[in-house]
Amino acid sequence: MESILLVEDDPHLLLLYRRFLQEAGLQVHTAANGQQALHVLQQEPVRLVITDLLMPEGDGFELMRAIHNQYQHLPVIAITGGGRFMSSQFLLESARSLGARMVLHKPFREEELLQSVVALLHELAEPIATSLPESIPVVPADS
Repeated sequence: MESILLVEDDPHLLLLYRRFLQEAGLQVHTAANGQQALHVLQQEPVRLVITDLLMPEGDGFELMRAIHNQYQHLPVIAITGGGRFMSSQFLLESARSLGARMVLHKPFREEELLQSVVALLHELAEPIATSLPESIPVVPADS
């Protein structure tokens, strides 16, 4: 079972997203802000992080910077509905520039969230193609 971290300050959305992702067969750890998320990351191995961008006590941007510094290969899906002074488009573009692998504008359909998670997990699971260096001759078995 794949383990992910969901970071959302709205308790209703946190519960809704968590239930949906769990029903899809994922183990979901949750946090209500960036500070809690960093604590969870120290305690639990996760394959990816889904984070809201605008939250009190450590927003998604601060969390993404910490992930970039401490967990370089941990992919992030950034979500937001925008803020009073910034559009969601600006926030999501900013999240991409900080390394978010995918972004979603709230409100989104649960299927969109699940498709994003599955795509990233699939990408992480694909084996790395290996090939022999050209300097090593390959001799057929019947020679």
